Amino acid sequence: MSKIGIFDSGIGGLTVLKRLILTLPNEDYIYIGDNKNCPYGDKTKEQLWEYATKIIDYFIKREVNLIIVGCNTVNSNIFNELIIKYSNIKIIGVIESTIEKVIALNPNSCLIIATKQTIKAKKYQQKINEQNKGIQTINLATPLLVPMIEENNPNIEIILRNYLEEYTDQVDILVLGCTHYEIVEDKINKIFNKPIVSSSAEIVVKVKCYLESNNLTNQTKGKTEIFTTGNVGKFIEASSFFDYNNKKVSSLDL
Repeated sequence: MSKIGIFDSGIGGLTVLKRLILTLPNEDYIYIGDNKNCPYGDKTKEQLWEYATKIIDYFIKREVNLIIVGCNTVNSNIFNELIIKYSNIKIIGVIESTIEKVIALNPNSCLIIATKQTIKAKKYQQKINEQNKGIQTINLATPLLVPMIEENNPNIEIILRNYLEEYTDQVDILVLGCTHYEIVEDKINKIFNKPIVSSSAEIVVKVKCYLESNNLTNQTKGKTEIFTTGNVGKFIEASSFFDYNNKKVSSLDL
């Protein structure tokens, strides 16, 4: 029987949770959006470690047996350290599965957009080049996007255009290196009408394979708990893309 914990800096990881519920509806899920400390993209490794370990410790208290790190910034900067510290629990990150999709598409070039800290860590670039040196990677920090998505800012399409327009003829695919970005993928498509690889989509494939190969899938309808360390009302308002039917958002003090 699986109990799955998912965490992110805010509402971005709900894109992962939404896909998981559709693909694996019988699992028990606990989601934590750390809105109190959002965005993670401008935080130090020490701060990221403090936030992530508090959340994972909470999951362990709740007897979670699979943890999904839904934040690319955490994945890029401290994922290996988390694996070592919490060696007795399965932790899955979004980067590996996203890169597998990029390699499968075999593009000549790709644009990776993400937070400042994710781009600075160069994990996407390094891991893509390890598997295929022929893929040209362009890394673009897009620090304004997460705060604007969290605020449901109506001007985000202007910012997206400023970030992306100059690259539309330069690369074959776009990699969304932040789970928040899938929330505005429809707006991105208007500007960048080429294949898009979403880290939110690819991690779900990996989780499904892991559960099935280890005979961990639940057979009866599961339940979903959603928490935010920030303001519950703002969290719900910003995440209108998510179906809250029969689901409650609660405040969590970590």
